[in-house]
Amino acid sequence: MKILTKTVEAKPVIRLKNFFSMVCLRKASPDTVDLNSAKCVFKHIKLKTAEKLYNTTFTPSDNEYGEYVYKTFALSIKTGKPVEVLVIPKKINDNFEEEFYILDPRKVSKNTISVRVNVQNGLVVPVSIEDNLGMKVIGQRSYNVNERTKEILPGTMSSRGNVEYLGLGLIEHQLAIERMLMRNFHEISIYSIPSAYKFHKNCGFEVIKQNCYVYEKQFQEKVAKYSELLNLDEDTVKSMMIYRKKLNGDYILDENSSVENFLNYVAAHNLTVKNFHGLELSMRLTKGALREWKKIIEKHPILMGQKIPDKISPKGFSK
Repeated sequence: MKILTKTVEAKPVIRLKNFFSMVCLRKASPDTVDLNSAKCVFKHIKLKTAEKLYNTTFTPSDNEYGEYVYKTFALSIKTGKPVEVLVIPKKINDNFEEEFYILDPRKVSKNTISVRVNVQNGLVVPVSIEDNLGMKVIGQRSYNVNERTKEILPGTMSSRGNVEYLGLGLIEHQLAIERMLMRNFHEISIYSIPSAYKFHKNCGFEVIKQNCYVYEKQFQEKVAKYSELLNLDEDTVKSMMIYRKKLNGDYILDENSSVENFLNYVAAHNLTVKNFHGLELSMRLTKGALREWKKIIEKHPILMGQKIPDKISPKGFSK
C-alpha cells in the first residue's frame, strides 16, 4: 500500500507538492499523518460500494506473481471483506487502444499467471503461460486513445465476477482514469448501455450534450422510433426531447440528453422496455468527479508508482 506521510511538530498538515510522489512505509510513526486513515467523502461519486471499498484499510501481500502483474482489491459479497484481485495489462502504451484483465488469484495457481517478457520487433510483449486465461478473467476494461486530442475514448467494460465480488466496475473505471493521468490526457469518455447508465452516472460521469441539426422529416422519424421503443405515445415522447425548432421547420436536437430523459422516465415509472437498442448514451467524467478519483488513486493506486511496460504489442498475450 502506498502511504504519504509528513512529519509535523504541532497541527498535522498535509502538503501534496507532488501528487504522484508517495512514500512507502510499513507503519506510520506517532508524529506522522497517515492519508489512509482519512475517510474518503464523496460528493460526485454516489455509490455505497465506493464508500465502503475506498474507506477500507487493506495492505496487499508481497507480489509473488512477477513483473507487470498488479494487485488491488474488491469486496467479497459473501463476507463483506476486501479480497485481493490481480490486474494484468493486455495492451498498454499502444497508440490506439489499451486493455486490462482483472483476475481472481484464488482460482488459478501462481504459475499459471506468472508473466515473462519477450521483445519482439522492438515491442515488449508479456507472454502468459496459461492455456485458458479467459476462464480466469473476472473483469475486463479496454478503451481507445487519441494522442492528438489527449483523450481516453469509449471502449468496453465487462465484469464476470459480479456474483462473488463488489467493486469490479469501479476497478475498471479506475484503471482508465489512472492511465489518463499517466498519459497526461485531459478527458475520458464512455459509451453506456441503458442498463449501466445509473452506475456510470454514480461513478461521476455525465451525459454529453450533442446538439445536431436534423430535418423535419428526420425529427418526426425519431419521435416515432422512440415512441415504439418506449411504448409511449408520441406526445409524451416529444415532451421529453430536448430540441429547438427553427423557422424553416427543421430542428436542433440534443438526442443524447433526450435519451437520458427517457431512461429517467422509465426508471421513475418502473416501465418495462423490451428492446433498449437505440437508447445508448455518450458520457464523460466530470471535473468534480475527477478530483475525487484523484483522492481515491492517491489512497489506493493500482498502476500509479508501479513499473509499466514500455509497450505491449496489439497481439497482447500469446502462449
